[in-house]
Amino acid sequence: MSEQREELLKRWAKEAPGECRAETNRYGTQVWVRHGGAFRFQDDPVSALDKATQLSALIEAIRARGWHYNLFSDETEKGNEEPAAWHSASIYGNRENVVPKTTAERSEPCDALLSAYVQALEATQEN
Repeated sequence: MSEQREELLKRWAKEAPGECRAETNRYGTQVWVRHGGAFRFQDDPVSALDKATQLSALIEAIRARGWHYNLFSDETEKGNEEPAAWHSASIYGNRENVVPKTTAERSEPCDALLSAYVQALEATQEN
């Protein structure tokens, strides 16, 4: 698990312990995300299934709060190099459920949505 993703998951667990749990022990940081009503352990290294579970858990958590999200992906050709993919995510509310709009860009779709969601959680805790 990348240090960046680990830090984001720890922040998510701190802000919303009913959605994500993270604990550090002698084996490193272990993470569980709530998906489909149950907590699911996330392996390290993170598999494609873990990424999909995290993304689905994020979408469930965002919708449960009455918030909305956008997730965009783009592959930009840079000469003869491999396409450079980037992913951008936004979290926003509506008139009844106000949350400051947050945006994040990352190299993985799950990381972009996770970053934007954690920012929104932290912003609503400050108010």
